Amino acid sequence: MKVAVCIASYNSASFLAELLESLKEQTFEDFAVYVVCDGSTDDTEDVIEGYEKQLSIIALPKRDSVGVGLSKNRVVARAIEDKPDYIQMIDADDKVLPRFLEAGVARLDEGDVDWVITWGRLFDGREGYIHSRIPGLAEISRNNNALHSWGLFNRELLEKHNFAETLKRGVDWQLWIELIGAGYKGAIVEEELYLKRWHDKSVTVQGAAEDRMNHQELRSVVLDAAGVEDKTPKFRFHYLGLVHVPISERYMGCAFTQKIVKLSKMLLSLGHEVYLYGAEGSDAPCTKFVQTHTLRDIRDAWGEGDNRFEIGYDWHSKGFKHDFNSERMPATLKYYEAATAAIQASKADDDFLLLSMGTYQKPIADKVGLFLTCEPGVFKSTLSNFLTKGASDKALSFMLNIFQQQDLNAYATVVHHCLLKSVENIMQGLNQDPSKIQRKSKGFLGIS
Repeated sequence: MKVAVCIASYNSASFLAELLESLKEQTFEDFAVYVVCDGSTDDTEDVIEGYEKQLSIIALPKRDSVGVGLSKNRVVARAIEDKPDYIQMIDADDKVLPRFLEAGVARLDEGDVDWVITWGRLFDGREGYIHSRIPGLAEISRNNNALHSWGLFNRELLEKHNFAETLKRGVDWQLWIELIGAGYKGAIVEEELYLKRWHDKSVTVQGAAEDRMNHQELRSVVLDAAGVEDKTPKFRFHYLGLVHVPISERYMGCAFTQKIVKLSKMLLSLGHEVYLYGAEGSDAPCTKFVQTHTLRDIRDAWGEGDNRFEIGYDWHSKGFKHDFNSERMPATLKYYEAATAAIQASKADDDFLLLSMGTYQKPIADKVGLFLTCEPGVFKSTLSNFLTKGASDKALSFMLNIFQQQDLNAYATVVHHCLLKSVENIMQGLNQDPSKIQRKSKGFLGIS
């Protein structure tokens, strides 16, 4: 047998029949289909039975739900017993075009690569092309799985490497990281021969909703399962909090607080340091918290004597109060002074300074003098609005006007930082000392 087509199905009976129909139409004929339906409570077994006279199909005995990694390993192990030349992975809810197996086998038969993957298309819920390319180990370890789930492999690869059984999702990403890290060579068949279904019950969509991990958290567990060290550079972020309220999930009604809490969690999950500066009572996650002013300062500035609330007024019904005065209030000035002094005492040249409230915190940025200074989120929101389809000329003009000097400075710091890291990598590659790089800016948009 040339090819073993391996399918791990979980409650996919309504889709599996479509896949098996598409396999019947293959122009390549020397293959058998292996299916495991662990944990399924639908009529998957009946669907398989209906195709036993139309396809060479082997159904594994059903077990209780064991997870996607173990199910894939079970069906692959059973296929390996029959010694196929190649193993083709396919998801139970997808379909393939007639030349899918023929094109993949022809490329793998050339003998210069260990695995092959075709291009694909999305259908049933979303439309679009899936044009894969072969990334290096650093890229695929950093970004999401660019090679997807329908690889055609030399049998020997899957005899040596397995899908991680500890992961709820990300098992294909984990396997690709292992294979590329081990030096196996692959090729892309640049024909859209695989049809990837997008629906609410898919592992991609449902798994993300259930485990609620963001990309960075998923990346961390995938790298750990693949046995790959995370070599992402680690930095220190001085994150300026708020004057008017403690930085705490108690105050997630404040959009600024939400941004600080969520970004701090993300940075910490990547192994960075977060130094947070703000009011007494702050409990957002961070490496180090520096108190800049007290709750009494907040109550003196904005309080109404309502002792039911630690900040002295009912922010639930009245909203949050801010210092909009041209001459800043004592609480704000105290915050400026304390944050500036603390950052000056601990900063390093490559530290970041994050301004949660933009120009409101510019007096601190001016005195601290860290070149890597930016307002989190400004570019994402600006760019998404700028690229909105059908945006009027007036809307585009408004969005462009957002880029005042503060935002251009933020853009320059990102460019500056990327240049520094690129030059460091080049010098290390030439066995030169990167400490000789001039790291200071020559002024606004002036990069040394």
